[in-house]
Amino acid sequence: MTEDVHVEDVSDKEAATAETYLEVSVGDKKSFKPFWVMLYGSTLFYFATEMDQKPKGKVEINGATIELDGLMVGIRHGEKDKGTWLRTSRDEKTKQWKDILEANKDKPASEAPERAETAHGHKSLSYRAQKAFGSKFAGSKAGAATLTSVDEDINKLTTALKDLVKTNSGKEKAEYIHRGISKLIVKAAIEWNRETITVKDLRAIDTPLRAAFNMIDKLFQVYKRRKGSDMRDQFKAACDQLSKSVDMVHDMLKPFLTAKNMMLLQDIGEYLCNPEWWIGIWDKEDPEGTIENNLYELVHAMARYTQMELPVDDDEK
Repeated sequence: MTEDVHVEDVSDKEAATAETYLEVSVGDKKSFKPFWVMLYGSTLFYFATEMDQKPKGKVEINGATIELDGLMVGIRHGEKDKGTWLRTSRDEKTKQWKDILEANKDKPASEAPERAETAHGHKSLSYRAQKAFGSKFAGSKAGAATLTSVDEDINKLTTALKDLVKTNSGKEKAEYIHRGISKLIVKAAIEWNRETITVKDLRAIDTPLRAAFNMIDKLFQVYKRRKGSDMRDQFKAACDQLSKSVDMVHDMLKPFLTAKNMMLLQDIGEYLCNPEWWIGIWDKEDPEGTIENNLYELVHAMARYTQMELPVDDDEK
């Protein structure tokens, strides 16, 4: 995604200093749950999702001790305070949040922000029930079968990506990324059937995605003839296009996903939209040709995707 943490001008009292999805645990380092976190002045608010109007809770960081513990950032007032802990997915993001909290802990406390009511019936019990059903279905075997039926080319694309991630980052990471993408695709398909997602939405997401795939295809044409580290600008341009697509998916699905699944989307975006990850794959020793084969399958699947035709918007008929 474009930034790990969205940081605003702290001089603007109406704007949050920082906001993102993080895992939060109050009073220990075990019971973490995902929340949409917003920092205003020296007050950290956490919401069930970024669509909610009222926070589930808040933490005052004024005068607190901010400490690191692995991927966790602790906010503690005194030695006996068990603290409130924020957990991230990467070391650099954890350090970034520690620095943000340190920079704001001497600022005045803030009241909960006033947030506009959403237009998606997000608060209704019936909608929450549908949303919960959709999330469970998307992660089930039936949801996996739905993914296969959505489009064979998309299924080939996600499988090729899984194999490449496995080669570079291990089986566990590959399964996590593949399950996550599959779940999000199925969830999007569910909302498509409900007609809450339009052709216009899909076309907007598709434009930067195709641009990124075409860029990666061109880069693969010089694989093993040029180092990835010598093409950093080209990889960054491709990842910028991927980031645009991920950001649009985020905006499209945020009324329909739980905080856990929004964090999943955020993690996938941060992982796949990182040019250094792609460069590391390009320049990694590959004596058995495994990476080259996996890259070929992925790029081939990307090329097939770019040849797919999307549905026509009613306005274009």
